[in-house]
Amino acid sequence: RVTLYVELLERMTLQYCSLDRKDRFLGKLRWFWTSNILKIQNLEMENGISNKVNPQEATKTIGIVGAGHIAQAVARHAAKAGYKVTISSRKKPVELADLGSSLGDEVTAGTTNEAVQADLVLIAVHFDQIPDAVKDIDWKGRTVIDTSNAIVFPDFKPKDFGGKTSSRVNTSLFPGASLVKAFNTLPAAILASDPNVDKGRRVIFVSGD
Repeated sequence: RVTLYVELLERMTLQYCSLDRKDRFLGKLRWFWTSNILKIQNLEMENGISNKVNPQEATKTIGIVGAGHIAQAVARHAAKAGYKVTISSRKKPVELADLGSSLGDEVTAGTTNEAVQADLVLIAVHFDQIPDAVKDIDWKGRTVIDTSNAIVFPDFKPKDFGGKTSSRVNTSLFPGASLVKAFNTLPAAILASDPNVDKGRRVIFVSGD
């Protein structure tokens, strides 16, 4: 990944810089590369980053807080892909049992505390409902996917957080967790549909620190 960045910078330099500047810039760039590559590699190792890690091998279970249309869409796709899914909401597990079984053989209904024990936790409730839905839970070391959009209804305008993103605001609700934003740019009906469309594959945007 870092090599790609350096090669791109070198190409840009060769295209846009004069000859005398090229040599000086490329020399500094290669010095930066050789002096910092070990630091970058060590940092990646410390943070558990590896290009050799297959997320599907590391993640076997998915817990979902919420049981609405987005939660159901993700649960159904995840079950088809072989993940064991626990879906939860404010309702008792027995009230969600039929819904869980309708989403796939690998989907079961549980409590919120049971759902958050999974390898990956999906938060699929409205933005304003998140604080109550996730309180009193130990989030340390967990990976959390936030699907919410901070929208003011019925005006359908984004909430004003004084320059902060909604995910940055939500980070405080999950102390010690790695927060990822995903599944928030497509309607639930499209998320639920087959991602293979017109000889292509529908994709989603994912972002995080």
